Amino acid sequence: SAREGKGGSAGMSHWYKWLLVTLMSFEILTATGITFGWSALSLALRRDRVYFELCEDPSDKGECDAVELQLGLIYSAGAISLPAGITIFGFVMDRYGSVVVRLIGCFLLVVGSVLFALCNSVTFDAYVAAVVLISAGGSAFFMSHFVIAEHFRHDHFGLVHALINSFFDASTLLFTIFEILHRAGVSIQALFAFLACLCFVFALLSSDHTWGGLLRPPPPSPQRPPP
Repeated sequence: SAREGKGGSAGMSHWYKWLLVTLMSFEILTATGITFGWSALSLALRRDRVYFELCEDPSDKGECDAVELQLGLIYSAGAISLPAGITIFGFVMDRYGSVVVRLIGCFLLVVGSVLFALCNSVTFDAYVAAVVLISAGGSAFFMSHFVIAEHFRHDHFGLVHALINSFFDASTLLFTIFEILHRAGVSIQALFAFLACLCFVFALLSSDHTWGGLLRPPPPSPQRPPP
């Protein structure tokens, strides 16, 4: 079976471990550092005339300092929340483990995505709160994957660790994809509802039944006797 075989964590086969590394990479790509792709998403927001009411002259078509400052404020809040979250959730992970941090991250991502989908700059301006939740959730979700590399500490630790960091950097691509889809006619509400559903699925996949123990620290290596 997929969970049997030599050399795998908790009796896991070699191919199943690498299938989980592929899932890990997809999770990080779609739900961790996505806030850093804000510049692309802001184009979609402008297309929806978000904050255009702040411009004193309607002929400005959103090209005024007030809109720039408000969109910049949202990004700044998210950009601060992400590294702050990494520090906080690093402490939480040391005390309660990766699974708890992963579930917290998924919860924040779902709530933040739903909130963003409901936002409207005129009647319900909660963009700052939504982006802060998405950023904090992404930081927790990102941190929860580092333990996976420990299960490859005798062979491919460097590669798995590099994948974790590389796909975090690449996750800025998500908002670019959102902007392209929005240009094609998909609403921002639908895009963030999809993100919320995706993160909910990630939460459902947080059990040992899926990960076979990879989300928990591996047993310590046996100590070699001194020569």
